[in-house]
Amino acid sequence: AAAAAAAAHRPAQGESAAESAAASAAAAAAATPRKPAAASASSGSSLVWNTVVDQVVNASPEPPAGEVAVQGLPTISKDMRLAMEMAQELSVPLSIGATAQQAFLAAMAHGGWPEKEYWVMMDLFEEFSAVHVPRPDL
Repeated sequence: AAAAAAAAHRPAQGESAAESAAASAAAAAAATPRKPAAASASSGSSLVWNTVVDQVVNASPEPPAGEVAVQGLPTISKDMRLAMEMAQELSVPLSIGATAQQAFLAAMAHGGWPEKEYWVMMDLFEEFSAVHVPRPDL
């Protein structure tokens, strides 16, 4: 679209080459889609992304003694189920959501894991892939 807009510019009578080039560039810039500034600012470095990575790598999935998991597998699994049900009711395909839901169901079936924080899922993926991700002693 930007190239078409630039090519569509026709120099006006008496317009210099520099003015014509500037007008073509302005037309191309106006036709170029832009990402909202907020999306550009957060790409690759969002608070949510940084928090999740920190939890997965540095936080124990075991809740403190005498406490229950704040973001436990049962809660996240319920949220996933509700999202999948809503998507089905609205005829919205969520193929990746369905795959994630299966992983959560497998984790829920794993002995002792339902009482842990959801990032215990990392252990499940390590088991599936036979790869161990080094983490600090927790």
